[in-house]
Amino acid sequence: LDIKAFDKSQHYEVTAASNDMVLKNAVYLAEIGKLLEVRTVIVPELYNCRHTIIETGKLLADYQPIRYKLIAYRPMGVREQYRIYSVPSQELLEEYAKELYALNWKDVVII
Repeated sequence: LDIKAFDKSQHYEVTAASNDMVLKNAVYLAEIGKLLEVRTVIVPELYNCRHTIIETGKLLADYQPIRYKLIAYRPMGVREQYRIYSVPSQELLEEYAKELYALNWKDVVII
């Protein structure tokens, strides 16, 4: 399940849609043991990634094991309007992973 942005207004800015159903589905799937993986593309200049990761981490922490993939944004193959964003550093990705581990996540993958 992709979590684009946790904050409703930021999610709307990124996707032009609400994230209400995405978050409800995340909890529902986690409750029934069918949520195997959550993914967030890290684009710090586009939205508050740290907030998204922490709040998603808190929301789903009680339903482990779930894999959380932190995916570094890469500008290849994206629409021209999104090519202005930079690739996040490995250090930043590792910092976000540590924050998830602190919330009791066991399976965090950096891509």
